Amino acid sequence: MYDYLAAHQLNLMMWLCGICGIIAVLLLFSNALTRKRKWILILMELTSMSLLMFDRSAYIYAGNTDTLAYYMVRISNFLVFFLTPMVVLAFNIYISDLLVNEGGVKNLPIRIVTVNYATIIGMVLVAVYHFNGFYYYFDENNYYHRGPGFVFCYAVPVICTIVQYTVVREYKKQFSKAIYQSLVHYIILPIFAGIVQMIMAGISIANMAIAVASVLLYIFTYIDINDKVEKTYTDELAGLIKDNRATKKFFDQLSLAVIGTIDSRDPFTKGRSERVADYSRKIAELSGKDEKECDEIYYCALYHNIGTLNIPESVLQKRGKLTEEELAILNRVSAAGNEILSSVTEDPKLADAAKYAHEKYDGSGIPEGLSGDEIPEVARIIAVADSYVELTSVTRDHNPIPSQIVREEFIKNAGTVYDPEFAGHMVHIMDIETDTGVRKDNTVKNELEKSLNCGKYRDAFTSGIRIRDNKIKITFESERETGVEGFSAPSLILFDSFDRLVHDNAKAIEDYHYLEYGELWFDDHFILTGARAMKKTAEKPSVSSADDKDRYTVTALKYEDHVKIITDSAKGIFEYTIVLPDNSKAFYISITGENCRISRIEATEAEEITGPDDIERIEDVINYADRIESDIPNVQIDRPLSAATVGVRLFDKKAVRFHSMSLPAADLVWHCPYICIFSSEDGLMNGPGYTEFAMIKLNGEYNDEGNAAENRFNMKKTYAFPGWDKWKEKNKRGVEYEVSFAKRGKQIILSSDNLGIVIENITTLPESAGDVYFAITGDQVAITDIRLE
Repeated sequence: MYDYLAAHQLNLMMWLCGICGIIAVLLLFSNALTRKRKWILILMELTSMSLLMFDRSAYIYAGNTDTLAYYMVRISNFLVFFLTPMVVLAFNIYISDLLVNEGGVKNLPIRIVTVNYATIIGMVLVAVYHFNGFYYYFDENNYYHRGPGFVFCYAVPVICTIVQYTVVREYKKQFSKAIYQSLVHYIILPIFAGIVQMIMAGISIANMAIAVASVLLYIFTYIDINDKVEKTYTDELAGLIKDNRATKKFFDQLSLAVIGTIDSRDPFTKGRSERVADYSRKIAELSGKDEKECDEIYYCALYHNIGTLNIPESVLQKRGKLTEEELAILNRVSAAGNEILSSVTEDPKLADAAKYAHEKYDGSGIPEGLSGDEIPEVARIIAVADSYVELTSVTRDHNPIPSQIVREEFIKNAGTVYDPEFAGHMVHIMDIETDTGVRKDNTVKNELEKSLNCGKYRDAFTSGIRIRDNKIKITFESERETGVEGFSAPSLILFDSFDRLVHDNAKAIEDYHYLEYGELWFDDHFILTGARAMKKTAEKPSVSSADDKDRYTVTALKYEDHVKIITDSAKGIFEYTIVLPDNSKAFYISITGENCRISRIEATEAEEITGPDDIERIEDVINYADRIESDIPNVQIDRPLSAATVGVRLFDKKAVRFHSMSLPAADLVWHCPYICIFSSEDGLMNGPGYTEFAMIKLNGEYNDEGNAAENRFNMKKTYAFPGWDKWKEKNKRGVEYEVSFAKRGKQIILSSDNLGIVIENITTLPESAGDVYFAITGDQVAITDIRLE
């Protein structure tokens, strides 16, 4: 953090100067403030801008010994010291105006008057001591140094600020909530930043904090007077975005800064509100909302958690289980948010979102237990987005949950916890953005580590390298840890996991569906665990030179359920064949070791595709579709859409019955049969001239990605639905499915009622559609005994 601020502080200063300047110009044309207060605020903004501008100038010219730099360094540093008490003085004048005109105070407190004189004396002393080096001095290289009286120089503004806080605290009831919060921010932020600056010398954190506090002061001022300002400044959300595009961008940045400050009170929620707002906008867009409505929902989501301002940090930052009392405090977030935002009368959805975002669709949520459409639509959208961000983020309770499990969570809880329409949109967004969609490559794009320090056995390992249809070549170097005795060598962990990582505790193994196939070393030693079989199929002497003794090469390729691995090192060249439990499993390699340092790790993928002749088959294919066969051949689908039945011309047959059994490794609700409606020249899915019209998953999902026809999809659950866990169990044991088709002009009506999930989909074919077929496909399922009627 320090290095980042040091590298970019000049840019940050310039950016903050610009914001203060813009605010000053906006204030100049404002009709919403009294003339006196407007000019006081302009003074404060210009003083903050000047303070940062001259502070920046001092950094720029420091160390330069030419004449211009000589004077600029001295003038800039003088003005920085001079303007610091002036900022306090301007703020004191602002407090005085508030006390008189809003607080009704006739005689100003003696403390406020004293601060006026103290700051003026402080400015005079800066001018006096500029010439004798008491506060600061400059060396022969034109660098600024603190003088013996530096602490005394800053004592005046610090003490005065503390005095101001005592006044603000005493007259708290005379100020509105927004004004009081703005005053506290203006006092606390620079003091806190000043403490940090004592530790992180060389960075003007305090001065930048003053500028940020000035910006916040402007924001809270307009929140406080939202019912008095003109139309373009009616409230915090609408005030700045209705003026013009530039003002909207400016407001967006300020909103994110304010919400970011709120989120940062809890280390686990940093950036969370912005993510919730982004996903809420995406859900709104998929729901057909126009741009104005999407913006409105975005800002409602951005501010929906503002009630955490009233929650003590001791509760927000607590690790572990909360007490009943702490839970009661935390559950007041909704009410607090509603109270804060209820004054924004121009858009009551803001308060509704904050109040009802924690309601559940079935009425089991808080604070009022509303259900269904009783919950405001904006709150139902935010509830889905908020849950997604919660589940996929690091929290005090859990690490990010795998996207497959999160996707299943929305499918299973649509209609109970979540609005089914918006939960469906969230699933669609996930299918586009993650690896859970049936049309996505099932890989995780984690960046591979370049080096690894391994002490004890398996105490460090890389993220997994996915082995698929292309040959993968992995290279690295390994050397013994210095001063360590005993066994030292790298090894390879072979596994499958949702998150591409190796796990060794029971909960993580369950959560990430971790399966370890085995481990092998480079000296002809291997351990078989979860694989069906592992066999050394070849061995050759090493061809490595003496210079390559610490160099290791791994070549890996996969075809169906067989994987071939070739290791090449100074210990020899060994070839292994590993057989996976079945063809549905993925295969990853992680590099680990014991008492060694591994470096220069690289993995490259070849272009050629692995075929059946590239790997010696040592075990038969497990065929779960080897059962009774009826009208068309059985099919086993090991991965999403990896196989399908032959196409059946629609309307030659009006219904299909078949037996479906999820594969042993199947454990997600979409591991089930799908019905694809399509056309192609040869009547096969993905054949020449293939055009897809509909893809219906018989768990009640509809995939509209890439379809060439209009579809109206409807799904409902009846009393016969056994619940998703039992539904999966029944599919594991085997289920008889029936799907029927009807024709109405250019429309195809698909109907099914299986295990309490009733589906009706109406596909309107384009005029150009020729012969239309259906085929049965799916994910991790065996389809047998297919009967056409």
